[in-house]
Amino acid sequence: MIANLGSRLVDLAAVLGLLACTLGLWGVFLADRPSVLSRALRPHVRLVVWLGALGLLVGSWAAVQAVSSRVTPLPVLGGVVVVIATVAGAVALTGPVGRPTRALVAAAVVLTLLGVLFSARLGTAPSPWISLAALLAFAFFAQSSVVQQLERRVVHRTAGFAALACLALPLVLGGRVRDAFVAVTLPVIGSVQTQELGRILLVVWLAGALARRRVGFQTRERRFARIPLPDVRFALVSLMPAVVGILLGVLSNDYGPALVLAVVATVMLAVAGARPVYFVTAAVGGALASVAVVLTVDKVALRLEAVTRPLGEDGALTQVGTGLVAIAHGDVFGLGLGLGLPLAIPAVRTDLLVAGLGQELGALGMVCVVLLLLLVGTGCFDAARNARKDTQIMLAAGIGALLLVQSLLVFGGVLGLLPLTGMPVPFISSSGSSLVSSAMALGLVVSVSRSSVPGSGATPSGAPPALRRRLTLATAGVIAMSVLMGAASVRAAVLPGDDVVEARARDAMSARMLMLDRGQLRTRDGKVLARTEPADPDQPLRLDNALRRYPEGAAYSALVGYASVLGTASGLEQKLADDLACRDPERLTGHGCPSIELTLDSRVQAVATEAMEGRTGAVIAVDLDSGDVVAYGSWPALDPNAYGDPTQAPPADDVEPDRVTGAVTFPGSVAKLAVGLAGLEQDVDLLAEPLAAYYVDGGRITSFTGAPCGATGVADALAVSCNTEFAHIGAELGAAGLADGTRDLLNQQSSLGGQDILPSRLVGGDASLFLAAAGGIGMGDAQVTPLAISQLTALIARDGKPLTYHLVDGIDEENSADRVDADLVEVIQEGMREAVTSGTARAVPELAALEAAAKTGTADYAPGLNNAWLTGYAPYDDPRFAVTVVLQPGEDQVSGLQGGRDAGPIAAAVLAACFSWAE
Repeated sequence: MIANLGSRLVDLAAVLGLLACTLGLWGVFLADRPSVLSRALRPHVRLVVWLGALGLLVGSWAAVQAVSSRVTPLPVLGGVVVVIATVAGAVALTGPVGRPTRALVAAAVVLTLLGVLFSARLGTAPSPWISLAALLAFAFFAQSSVVQQLERRVVHRTAGFAALACLALPLVLGGRVRDAFVAVTLPVIGSVQTQELGRILLVVWLAGALARRRVGFQTRERRFARIPLPDVRFALVSLMPAVVGILLGVLSNDYGPALVLAVVATVMLAVAGARPVYFVTAAVGGALASVAVVLTVDKVALRLEAVTRPLGEDGALTQVGTGLVAIAHGDVFGLGLGLGLPLAIPAVRTDLLVAGLGQELGALGMVCVVLLLLLVGTGCFDAARNARKDTQIMLAAGIGALLLVQSLLVFGGVLGLLPLTGMPVPFISSSGSSLVSSAMALGLVVSVSRSSVPGSGATPSGAPPALRRRLTLATAGVIAMSVLMGAASVRAAVLPGDDVVEARARDAMSARMLMLDRGQLRTRDGKVLARTEPADPDQPLRLDNALRRYPEGAAYSALVGYASVLGTASGLEQKLADDLACRDPERLTGHGCPSIELTLDSRVQAVATEAMEGRTGAVIAVDLDSGDVVAYGSWPALDPNAYGDPTQAPPADDVEPDRVTGAVTFPGSVAKLAVGLAGLEQDVDLLAEPLAAYYVDGGRITSFTGAPCGATGVADALAVSCNTEFAHIGAELGAAGLADGTRDLLNQQSSLGGQDILPSRLVGGDASLFLAAAGGIGMGDAQVTPLAISQLTALIARDGKPLTYHLVDGIDEENSADRVDADLVEVIQEGMREAVTSGTARAVPELAALEAAAKTGTADYAPGLNNAWLTGYAPYDDPRFAVTVVLQPGEDQVSGLQGGRDAGPIAAAVLAACFSWAE
């Protein structure tokens, strides 16, 4: 229990450490602000942060080390060290003058660390060169005096031209990512998404432009018939980001940046205090452009439609639907870092990365990410509030808006609240371009903060009061949006809609998780029949690196079935899926993934498997004291391990049926056990004289040997398996009487081990008299399962008391048969014993040695094709075990089978094995 509890705590360490870091960093942020709260928080908050960071590092590292199959531990550790070095460098660079932004920097670093770990989880961890480039970008812009030069027109105009170049570069060099021109392939460096950098530079340009024209935005407007109109020059500035974004969207087929830039420009206009007419102009222009895009671009229309129907009209999962199902899998605490199936989520390396995090870190992890992103954005607004120069105020506010708006749009798209944008989440994304651009943006904000404190040449007064109020309103707005996204994350994970619940139950990802994230199946003597293992034995276990393995191969496959990587299953693997499934409460309390024990004995099963090698048929053996099934097999059987590789898996049509409970066939003379009991109960008169042939209803039924038999009693007739006698009993009972008299005897249980049992019968209630006679010898319309004959045999061995069969420990079974008069049963017992000593089973001396009682059966249903049966129990005086064997013609069958000759030795071997291992 302690080991399992520790394992689950490691699974939860990442999300719990992330929670501690998040709360601690918010504490640092609040403690650094001048307030009464800061004095109460300051002594304790750093301890919480360090403990949380330690939990995040240890838990995440342990999880990645335990589950990663694509990244070796050393490179992952190297990536973590690089990130920690980035933290140390950032803190050292900001120093004591960086107190207002140190929580911001630390939050960004935690997000980056989480992104590195999750990228390693996906097999796409950023290279050390990208980490170094991000570190240098942050260091350069944090220490440089660029922000102090933004008031110069040449600087911010240069930033504007550079932004246009970065945004347009993919159109010139043309690299497609999912049908959009957003990437540029450069020598040595490789694929670069220059638009990430372009958005930062466009914010830099807009900050300079707004700062230079802030007074004009607040005062300049034209009027026409008392209707306020914007000044054209100022209107062009306000519309420029959205226009550039939409124009590039049309050319590159990527409209996410247009939406982000339009919202960011609106926030910056609000902070600048622009007159309402400019907002109306921007809103009308943006709305008209959006309507035009929606009406003319199918891609955008489909993404908008996905907001209202995330699961698709035909029930198929869309990208959003797949993400919602993945989040619903995570519930509150998640599956654990490395224990989900993020690679089954489309676009998981870009905007749907949030869904992958939700699956593995749960609603709690998603809320922590939202809070950390909010801390970054709020920190940027705080830096703007403390800045004195207009350009620095606009820049810090614009970067905060850019990072937060992009993040919240991604979250909204994944949660089905907004259209998908196809953009990465800042800091977390595995994209090197996004990481470097985010580091550059963070460095610019730190530089603004550094230049706005005493000793940097600025006054400590900060932004003007009116502008501070607008920044406070903007902060309140993003906090409200963040709270909405956090609540939506919790709802998606904990309270998914009915359509998501239904989709989760049937989608391929859910099915695969259900099939693979489960415990073992074992025999009662400890033999493992099914377990989950890594596909590559040299790598640790992980769900997207997992296969269901069956160590015993085909020996148990008819019963156990299979669970495949395609999400399909059969047999007990399908029926017991819920009982085998690993669940968080069980892991947390130390129970781990539940394993299920079957009543089977592997040693008896091995004897049955060896005896049935190369044959077609079924074997079932049972303990007559407990009802435990000790051997259960159907042959031929496919090796369920073949389903581990979907490219090699046999087609569904090749799967052999379970012949014990899932297939019916002609019982032949073993049906005479039930017919004899029914005749005795109805006191049917026997033949007046022995007959070689019985004529009824225009048909003829002959004895097996062609010689007369009968008129010597039911026991003797059973011993020699007299067809004419039992045909006579069937005809005397009639179709209805025979059906009613044998129905309960042959259908005692409707299920076994959670699997349904096909019903058995000897004749239909409205059949002809001839079919009733044929049913009396197990032919005509007679169709039974081996289980039905086995339970009939058990009832006879137990003096008429029905036996409830058990196959799976913990599953209660029911037997609906009534007890049969022991005096009547005794007649059948005597006949079965005589069959072994002097009748049709006398050719099997092994049965006589076991003091067994048995009944043979040979069902001739086509020329040269027979079913061969033997059912019996031992010892006769004190029955302990019963066994039923049926052999059927295989594909290469050339001669008829006989019950005593062919099925008898197999039954005797299985019975002997039962006694050998009984103790």
